Amino acid sequence: MSNSQYKPAQEKRDEQTIRRLQKIFRNHGITVRRENLSRGPSFRVRSGDCVLTGERFVFVDRRMPADQQLVTLLDQLVSYQLHLSEDELEELPTTARAVLLRAASEPTELPEDTSSATS
Repeated sequence: MSNSQYKPAQEKRDEQTIRRLQKIFRNHGITVRRENLSRGPSFRVRSGDCVLTGERFVFVDRRMPADQQLVTLLDQLVSYQLHLSEDELEELPTTARAVLLRAASEPTELPEDTSSATS
């Protein structure tokens, strides 16, 4: 397969994975919105999560390449620490599954308890 054929095929796989991740988020009560996020001379809106009127959203800048959108969604999924079912994990490609499983196996850092510190 030539390099020019590889890129569209990979982008198509990335788009399929993005749709699968959107479904997973939706199953957990989180809406994913892919939009052209605003930019201006003194501000730039970035992809990330937001709570608006009690609803959780993940915004992804549609202008980013599909692979970067995928990374953004995986990062958000990890940050939410959602427990995914076996079926949800099986729907994802091996590389995405590996990222999520590795993140789930890493110990979460708890903030230090400074209330019992002696002076």
